[in-house]
Amino acid sequence: SAPAVDNTAADVGASCDAAAEASVPAQVGCSGEAQEKEEVERRSLALQRLVEVANQEPSQAKRQLFLMVRCHRCLQHTRGGDKRSYQISLPKKQWQWLEAVQLRSKHPTVGKTLRIIIDFYRPICSKDPDFEQAMFGNVRKRLAT
Repeated sequence: SAPAVDNTAADVGASCDAAAEASVPAQVGCSGEAQEKEEVERRSLALQRLVEVANQEPSQAKRQLFLMVRCHRCLQHTRGGDKRSYQISLPKKQWQWLEAVQLRSKHPTVGKTLRIIIDFYRPICSKDPDFEQAMFGNVRKRLAT
């Protein structure tokens, strides 16, 4: 049976769109509602993969991923970049894991937890095409069918 999926809008910011754009090329020829559905699927599959990989990291790496401040250009009292909400679908198990990480890490929202995951893996994927291919190759194949 198919995993339980929750369609929820998450404030994952522009980085979600950038992750989906960088990882999964858009299909051409869609319009209106079909195009929106495809965008939701592209974003969702990319984020599902990122969450899957983050969850498989060893405990030490997870601490670095979720608790270490990596952006020293930002100040705590600033808002950061432009934030937008996107409709995404993740398996229920992934939502539960993200909520647990959010609580343990004291992030203000699950959207923030997702942005942290995206911001952690984006530079790695940008610098290492083989890693990016290993991360998202199956997602691309799934969308191509």
